[in-house]
Amino acid sequence: MPRLALGLARTCLTTSPTWPAPRRPRAMQSLLRDQSMTQVIVGQAEADLRSGRAFLHEAVRDVWTQVSSGGP
Repeated sequence: MPRLALGLARTCLTTSPTWPAPRRPRAMQSLLRDQSMTQVIVGQAEADLRSGRAFLHEAVRDVWTQVSSGGP
């Protein structure tokens, strides 16, 4: 189940720059994708995704090590 969630998050981050219609908030001159706050949020989401993936791999490795050594 965690891998499914990580895969969905990756797909969202991968496809978000290719939205069909460029979005421009009202009273703003630049497109949403060109605004610095949008880029900060996407960067934080990327960091969270990579962190979650690394944590999942570490947890699975720890459990595998315990199980393969005869632990609980």
